[in-house]
Order: sequence, then C-alpha cells, then structure tokens
Amino acid sequence: GIEILYGSRGNDFVLYDYVGVAELEPFKVFGAVSTVAEILYQYPEGMLREAWDVGYEGLRIYLCGSIYGVYSGGLDMAGGLTTQVDNYIVVAVDINNPIESVLPHEMSHVFDYRINSLWEMDWMAVWESIHPFSDAYINSYDDYYVDAKYTPAGESNPSKVWFVDSYGRTFPTEDRAKIMEVLFSSGETPDPRLEYPHILEKARLYCYILRQCFPSCNGEEAPFWERFLGVIDESVLP
Repeated sequence: GIEILYGSRGNDFVLYDYVGVAELEPFKVFGAVSTVAEILYQYPEGMLREAWDVGYEGLRIYLCGSIYGVYSGGLDMAGGLTTQVDNYIVVAVDINNPIESVLPHEMSHVFDYRINSLWEMDWMAVWESIHPFSDAYINSYDDYYVDAKYTPAGESNPSKVWFVDSYGRTFPTEDRAKIMEVLFSSGETPDPRLEYPHILEKARLYCYILRQCFPSCNGEEAPFWERFLGVIDESVLP
C-alpha cells in the first residue's frame, strides 16, 4: 500500500497549490530513497497500513527537488507537504532538505488522518488541553517566525517553554510534527530539546495518543521514538 515515486515522477503532484521540481541527480536520488527506507523501517510493523487503512487506498511518497507555493496565503517554499488526493494520502518531500527530520514530520501529519477518524475519544481536544493558556496556537502560517513566545528562542525560563520553535505554534498538527522531529533526531542520547519539561511532557502525551490509536504501537517492543521517554501510560494525560 506504499508507493515511493522519485526521479522523473517525483514531482507528479499539485498539493495544497504547491508544485515540485523533479530532482534527477542520480546519487542524490539514490541516497534519498535509501534514507526513506531506513526511516520507514523504524515504524512498528503494520503501523503504516493502519495510518491509511481508515478509508484510503494507500500512501504515496513523492521525492522531489524544491517545492514552491503558487498562491498567496501559504508558504513560498516547503520542505514537505501532506494531504489526500484521489483517495490516497500523499506526502511530498524536498530531498535537498534533511530527510531525517522532514519525513518524520510529514509522517506525523499522515498519522493525524487516523487519529482524527477515531471517534471514541477527541484526542485533538486532549492535546490542546495540555496548555494552561488560550493563545497557544497562532492558527496561521503568516509571519509565524516573528512570534517566539513559549519557545526556547523567546523564553529565558525553561518552565515557560512549550514549543520546539515558532513553526510548532502555527497549528496543533505542526506542534506534534515538530515534536516527532525531535524524537527522531535523538541519537545515542536524548535530543537536548527534551530537557524542557513541557516539551518532554507533550512528547509523552503524543506517544500515548499514538498508542491509543495505533494497535501496532503496543507490541512487545516499544516504538523507536519512545526510547528516552520512560513508561507511557495514563499518567501522561493532562
């Protein structure tokens, strides 16, 4: 159910009014395909199928060059995009950006399709309730970078840091995606951004939501991204 399109087919899309440029340099494309395979291998067996098997026919990942916005009201350029087209969930990634962070970011958006489709619990409301203030999200991509409130760049007190960066404050979906970037970027030691107590708190809550929505995340071995987070159970709920 997963297709990876690259080279001359890597930009066969129009998503959110964004278009991509084909990347044809063979060594760059080969490296990107290999990196994508390594990243996808980190997800529990069956999780990717669970992500699209809620009314969609599959997942398509396009590996291209630069991605440009063609209309006002959005980003001029994007490192990656996720949406649904023709009953497929579609991801496009600019392979000139660090795929190691861009693809986990976009896969978080893919997971949102399943999270939003399960009505036993309003997990989006649970997510937003963790913030003790009403202005958590800007709800716009316009000039998001000028407001560093609640981020490491804008706060000297670690207890006031709730977001990885200003982009994470645009929308709840971007907040979770930025946190997944952090969880994937941890190597042999935790990413330094997990030292902020509220970012760690939100990372643990996100992992709990994934466990509740994806049966594959509850196997004998904990998912890759939980390796520095301790026990994930009801205690993480706000």
